[in-house]
Amino acid sequence: MALSPSSRPSGPIAPRVQRTLQALGRPARPAVLGLALALAQGATTAADPVALLQAAGLTRLDGQWHLPNCTTPVKPEVERHELNGEAPAEAVVFLAASRCLPAHPGGSLRLMALGPDGGWQPLSDWMQGVELVLQPGRHGGWLDLGVATSGGCMPLFRWQGGAYQLIGQRAIQPGGCALRE
Repeated sequence: MALSPSSRPSGPIAPRVQRTLQALGRPARPAVLGLALALAQGATTAADPVALLQAAGLTRLDGQWHLPNCTTPVKPEVERHELNGEAPAEAVVFLAASRCLPAHPGGSLRLMALGPDGGWQPLSDWMQGVELVLQPGRHGGWLDLGVATSGGCMPLFRWQGGAYQLIGQRAIQPGGCALRE
């Protein structure tokens, strides 16, 4: 399964998601970050936040961000991570649970990178997840990734020459992957 673009929760973190983050040993961060503040570290141009979110597939309407074909606004959050050992850092766009992405309870995320032309390009589709978990291995120069979900099962992804591919999963809570195997 190849990944294409994804996002992170905003608003109060649900207790189930909080338990998942605790199981990973990761603090539950304040969910609502100002987008400008979130992108201030590593932004490449003044238009960077808008260009990033538009490349992730969001549109701005009346001052609010929307997914295609959905009238419910979303509140994107962005984190920067160095995934391939080269500057500039890649971006992860997070969205809270939304009826616009009903197959993604808990939240969604999408990986983005600056392309050779200086524009943002997706490295993955929107995928279910509440936290990107960097793994110790590297393949093709890119870090292996885990995506924590609210269900206690973390899909694992490896760079496979142009895209991240699903390579397995790991339970982050007892029985977390039992229903998925």
